[in-house]
Amino acid sequence: MQKPIGQKINSRKNLYLKEPYFPEEFIKKYKALLGDEWEEFFSTIKQEKENTFWINTNNTTIEEVKKSLKEKGVEVKQLPYHNQSYTTTHPKPSNLEEYKNGKISLQEKASMLPAIALNPPKGSSVFDTCAAPGMKTIQLSNMVGEQGTVLATELNNTRHILLDNIVGKFNCKNVKTKRIDFRNIKRNKKFDFVLLDAPCSSEGLIRKQREALIEWSPALVRKKAANQKNLIVKAFDYVKEG
Repeated sequence: MQKPIGQKINSRKNLYLKEPYFPEEFIKKYKALLGDEWEEFFSTIKQEKENTFWINTNNTTIEEVKKSLKEKGVEVKQLPYHNQSYTTTHPKPSNLEEYKNGKISLQEKASMLPAIALNPPKGSSVFDTCAAPGMKTIQLSNMVGEQGTVLATELNNTRHILLDNIVGKFNCKNVKTKRIDFRNIKRNKKFDFVLLDAPCSSEGLIRKQREALIEWSPALVRKKAANQKNLIVKAFDYVKEG
């Protein structure tokens, strides 16, 4: 039986729902924010997410991947944001050889945008402050090239191990990883660019993980927002002047 919107879920066995779970306060918040656009927003976040990927030019070229996938009958379409970002109708791209051998990384469209917006040029230095799991780190590695450098930090041990594995699989030789709270890096260390993908309230995960909002509350949002503010203020300390 489908759970009504906003109904409390008390059992872990009910976490994996066919429909997303929306707390009443969540609905109230977004109705107030979006007004007449609420229905369109609500309809969109209930849809299954697209399968999207990034072509990892550390291991291949864009043309090589496009040719390889075409030969296999895999339909792909370039996204408008960047020439390395694509969507595919393939039901499970994690089964593709191109993914297994590190030629493409599976990454949601929204996740691609911060690195694309930052757009560090070849040869630049980048500080990826909250780097795990490492999809944005791959992008940054591609962008700065062999002459550039990326320092990718992650405090959580499990996530740092995952970051290390990603950096290895995707051949990010210009990336150095470090398990540390980035705020503890010496302040005299400066970078051309700093990317901060701060811990958040997980509202953007609804389409991927139906249980993402089980622990959501206005109090959690306020707590995360306060932490984000602290992190971004500290991140400015590592940007070169000019």
